[in-house]
Amino acid sequence: MLVKYPEFRILLVIMRALSRWDDHKTNARIVINVLHGHIQFHTPNGTFDVRPGQLLALDPGIVHSVDAPEESAFLLTLSDPR
Repeated sequence: MLVKYPEFRILLVIMRALSRWDDHKTNARIVINVLHGHIQFHTPNGTFDVRPGQLLALDPGIVHSVDAPEESAFLLTLSDPR
């Protein structure tokens, strides 16, 4: 955890090559910023390959999973105005 406030958090996430986060969702809006490697972000609307320098934003409540085809690092920002 890099930053933590009740309505706003930023996490540094490291995923090993070939690791996966299974389907889940959050009540927060999220933004993914890949720093190293790349991740595949799966939603009901499709799969997004996110690479260094790219951003992906996701509205609250959307089910998603994440694959890391290679070792990857990304910033995960969660914003929950409640």
